[in-house]
Amino acid sequence: MDGLDQFSKLPMPILQHILSFLIVKDAAKTSVLSKTWNSAWSSLSCLNFGDIVFMESKNVLDQILANRQKQNISIQRFKAKLPDNRLKYVDNWIKILVAGNIKELHLEVFTSTNKLPEAIFAAKALNMLCLGGFKLELPSDGIKFSSLRELHLIKSFLDDQVLDALCASCSHLEVLSFREFGGLVCFQIAGTLPKLRIVNLVNCPELLQRVDITAPDLKYLHISSIIEELNVIKITACKSSLKNLNLSSVAVTDQWLENLLPNLPNLELFYLSSCSSLKSLKISSDRLKYFKVVRCNNLIAVDLDTPNLLVFSSDFRYCRKVFQGGIDLLPTFKLKASHLSEVNLKFIL
Repeated sequence: MDGLDQFSKLPMPILQHILSFLIVKDAAKTSVLSKTWNSAWSSLSCLNFGDIVFMESKNVLDQILANRQKQNISIQRFKAKLPDNRLKYVDNWIKILVAGNIKELHLEVFTSTNKLPEAIFAAKALNMLCLGGFKLELPSDGIKFSSLRELHLIKSFLDDQVLDALCASCSHLEVLSFREFGGLVCFQIAGTLPKLRIVNLVNCPELLQRVDITAPDLKYLHISSIIEELNVIKITACKSSLKNLNLSSVAVTDQWLENLLPNLPNLELFYLSSCSSLKSLKISSDRLKYFKVVRCNNLIAVDLDTPNLLVFSSDFRYCRKVFQGGIDLLPTFKLKASHLSEVNLKFIL
């Protein structure tokens, strides 16, 4: 058997890298294979309890963390999804993880009314934070995310003050992603995040009245709303860097778009969806490569002067209206694109 066990001969960092892809329940089973595998499991610093609800007893997780503490092993990555009856233990677990300089933390609970433990805001070494189902409130000792690069919130609540505090303390933030969030009236990035590259706002709440982003190095911006149209969108100080713009259920008007597009010289990918205020679309760009406009029900005219466009997709709602002389209203479409390789057009009656 030993002659066939070539995996045990691999260097310890490689064995631990293999185990990092397994959930804890499966990674722990490898400890019985050999002393080498047992050592790899016992010193594993990436603990993933899986995407399913963590139903193990409190003692199991306490023992795993205690063993790492005893060996002075810092947990680099921790991921768990917890039912509400485990939340009373979360605060102590977070204190242990923060004390061990946790780098990546994924924590999710069922409901979105649970207050996030204040201990997490002291995680100075944290690079990535992913939270689901928590309510974020300003901690008494302030926010100390001096190393945070990515912040992902899912079905979580925070107000404008918390967002302002996060932007003020996370100067190295590169990725900001909020999905199905609540509590914000104004999403404002006021130039305090010079390294911000990606902003992803999915299913913005009806309460949100304003999106105002100032970020000099922003490359990707995605905004979608759960209401018919999100009214106020302002993009400043990121115009020269923005390459990917995705807007869905946003109040994009002809004039707003006409004012915006000339100031986006490096835009390469543009996606518009369910923007019912848009009626006439005119784009002139040497850099645009991919353009898609769908479910913009009132769009009746498209004029593209885009010599480097590669892919274009659109649908048109054809409305039969009787004018003097019995003329139907047909959408107009003009396209100049010498490098075009794919066109998808759909006309819907």
